[in-house]
Amino acid sequence: MKNALVQRKSEQLKEKLSQRGFELRLVQDEQCLGQMFNDIGKTETHPVSELHLDQLKRGEGFWLAMQHEGEFVTCISARVEHLHDRSFGEFWTNHCQSKYPERTHLVDQVSDQLNTTLDGCLVYFGGVQVAEGWQGNIARLKLFCDFARCVAYDRWAFDWLYTIINRKHRALSRIYGFEEIFDDAVSWVDPVPEGLSNDQVYLASRRQMVEARLFANPGELGDNRCHG
Repeated sequence: MKNALVQRKSEQLKEKLSQRGFELRLVQDEQCLGQMFNDIGKTETHPVSELHLDQLKRGEGFWLAMQHEGEFVTCISARVEHLHDRSFGEFWTNHCQSKYPERTHLVDQVSDQLNTTLDGCLVYFGGVQVAEGWQGNIARLKLFCDFARCVAYDRWAFDWLYTIINRKHRALSRIYGFEEIFDDAVSWVDPVPEGLSNDQVYLASRRQMVEARLFANPGELGDNRCHG
């Protein structure tokens, strides 16, 4: 990792998980991805959250996995997104529309609060996938999510991290490490695509809040501007 503070924090997280019998790894090749999905029981990725091999090769995303005795038990994906001069609403509408080309109108509305808050360079985290029999350990999940943030922080000079969760999981926002909560942020035109809903919750963290969560002296880490 490029930054000494990021590397130190990452090693601390890896050591804590290692003491519990877990190993972290970044998965980038097709064969290992297939094994990871099989072990965890992940049969498909939602179109809106897709992360393709070519994006991995270009450094535009990553899959982070956790293993126990060689078996994959947890995974999460992340991808970088540059808004440039677009609003989040414009970006999100175009992104989702590209996943459902047969639909002429998909996103009905993006809330003003979400649209005016997220800007610049974003990192989108897909949902955490946990294999059957390994759910329920909140402390382990927090360590895993914090390590994923370290990887994202080291790779990209993002302005915001964000993710989408079901409303029933809203109380986990702090465990996942997000401070900004947007309820009823996006509404969809009927019929709503499977896996999406009008009451999903969007969670976000500004870069400075990520620093405050992970590092004792965030001011030493440099600026928070997105480059690229």
